[in-house]
Amino acid sequence: MAIAAVAGLAACSSETAAHAEVFGAAGYRGIATGKLASAPVSALEGCTVLSWQGGPAPDQARLAADSALASAGLAGKREERDKAFAAAGGASFGKNGLHELGAPPDARTAEGIGVGSPLADLHKAYDARGLKLGAAGRFEPPVAEKPGWRFEFTPAADGTVGGVAISDGVVKCR
Repeated sequence: MAIAAVAGLAACSSETAAHAEVFGAAGYRGIATGKLASAPVSALEGCTVLSWQGGPAPDQARLAADSALASAGLAGKREERDKAFAAAGGASFGKNGLHELGAPPDARTAEGIGVGSPLADLHKAYDARGLKLGAAGRFEPPVAEKPGWRFEFTPAADGTVGGVAISDGVVKCR
């Protein structure tokens, strides 16, 4: 059901297998071709987070703790979940469908930006498109093809991009 909700954002591109697929507003072929795991790795704040196959495995104890948390403990759990999501990618679904799509570590945007890209290259590619530093410390340019959505580039300590995602900007999925 969650995968069907992504159809509009995750349309398959016409690229051949010989070319790397672009991670962007059209989504990522992995969703349509079954590369997304079927069991959630997190259910914090009503978000159902699925990793890419080979990513973090579901942890039943963590899932139970996610659903039992009082709001006072949410900030730390949210940060922990966001770091894992930035590193491995995946998809986060709320009651209204896709909330965030995280790129797998080897994916690149149409501009060639992905995990490991120097932040200087990120700025060259996106400054003219409205790149700004968001409240969560991620660089956020809007996604022109998807109004209301934005790219989120998580910086790594070594001056490179540590994670890439596309988000609707909603903090909670409920």
